Amino acid sequence: MFKLFSGDKSSPYIALSPSNSSTSSYADVDPEDQHDALEEQNRNTRRFDDDERELEKPADYEYLYNTSSRETSKQRKRLLYLSILTGILTIINLSLFHQYLFASPPLTPPLSNLDAAYNSETDLEFASAYIGFDDLDATLNYTFENMPLRVGSVDRAHPTATRPEEAPFWWTPYGSSIIPARRHVFVNESISTIVQFRATDYGLETCRPTLVLPTFAALTAANSSVRSDHHKPRSYSYSAPLVHVHVWELESISQDGSKELELDLAQLSYANLPPRKAYLGAMEVREGVRATTPEAFECRSASLHTLELSCEEAGCMLDVWVDDVGPQMAFFVEQSAITRRM
Repeated sequence: MFKLFSGDKSSPYIALSPSNSSTSSYADVDPEDQHDALEEQNRNTRRFDDDERELEKPADYEYLYNTSSRETSKQRKRLLYLSILTGILTIINLSLFHQYLFASPPLTPPLSNLDAAYNSETDLEFASAYIGFDDLDATLNYTFENMPLRVGSVDRAHPTATRPEEAPFWWTPYGSSIIPARRHVFVNESISTIVQFRATDYGLETCRPTLVLPTFAALTAANSSVRSDHHKPRSYSYSAPLVHVHVWELESISQDGSKELELDLAQLSYANLPPRKAYLGAMEVREGVRATTPEAFECRSASLHTLELSCEEAGCMLDVWVDDVGPQMAFFVEQSAITRRM
């Protein structure tokens, strides 16, 4: 007899089992019924396989999927926050770079720091580097050209006004600035140039202000090979035939003698200049001449000194960028000592 068994969970199947009747056989099964039974078996098999695959799906698939989705969401949030932070830092860096590139840096040494270092009541004096030299006998017959440390200007017509610092500078790849020895000396009826320097060396304690202008011919010939810091031809101008530049020595020590009066060029004005101490005379400045003051002044080693350069005649003017290259076009203080006991 032909029977359809579902059996157990493994698979439905069709089995042919003998009947109690001795005349029953597989051949007695109607082919059409056999075909229908096989179709039914195939349908049941497909449903069973689908159910089995559904049962075989791990229960934590959904959990893993949800976990992966949450991790992806967290990663996206982290990337978003990182992008925002990167944008903010980029803006800050660009802002700092802009300030660094276009802001005016201090064109002279940080005078506020120097004031704090040298002008407090607890200042240490400059220790002598020439210990025992006073016990020696020697004759000095040389001079030393001392270039100024600071050069600024004031306007008598506008006593409280501060004038811009003009010393050139450029940046290094390491972020620091280089200030060359080039300085602007400019005087006319109302504007004075203020210079400050510190006496150096030992025994050269006689100082005389000096200004040297080369001939225009020498300067023109040298300009083919020697240029200024900005690669421009070096030049100067003055009111012909000559200009009388008056030189005053200003106080460089406070009234109580407790501190040095170092110039703060950022706040320098005619109203807050140190008082005048002594008149050194006038330099007759003109082309090709080494001009000096009639009077010299005492300048002990390591002492600080401040000078005022001015002219008072109507229409007087001197405009020169002094430097330390040749042909010499410079303002300096000549230190000398003809004969001294050391």
